[in-house]
Amino acid sequence: QGYGFCKAHATSYSVYSAVQMWLQEHYFIEYMCALLNHIDRAKEKKGVGILNERVEYCMKYGRTILYPDVNRSGDKWVIVNNNDTLLAPLKNIKGFSDREVGIIERNRPYSNLKDFLDKTKFNKNRFEARLFAHALDSFGEIEDLYNWYYNHYAEQENKNKKQKKME
Repeated sequence: QGYGFCKAHATSYSVYSAVQMWLQEHYFIEYMCALLNHIDRAKEKKGVGILNERVEYCMKYGRTILYPDVNRSGDKWVIVNNNDTLLAPLKNIKGFSDREVGIIERNRPYSNLKDFLDKTKFNKNRFEARLFAHALDSFGEIEDLYNWYYNHYAEQENKNKKQKKME
């Protein structure tokens, strides 16, 4: 008449839960890094994911989460700064492909924004996506980088394109 849950399933779920609790208690940052690295990106895009929930959980327990950085991040979450900080991967930036992560990793290190743009050849939209995701913060303040790009770099790029058309 009543609902019964198979004892074998109940036992296996209990063991699984106990192991997760133990890992979380004794290896919190490593455990959270592993969880963050195994988030289904397809579900995240549909709004079903739990990335924000897990990041907030880490911060609630006093851990620091760093924005992705073009000079340090790769395609996975990593532990930095004496095991108390997580560095977000570049692939967490919306519209960032594995190919672009590879381009950035192959051309490192970048000394400044111009060096980054010259080596990667990213267009205006790609530049803005990285800028507003804070992945370029190591080069300066967002406002300064944005102004520099539109006052110097983009202007020079337009001149180069016009020159090529004339040739």
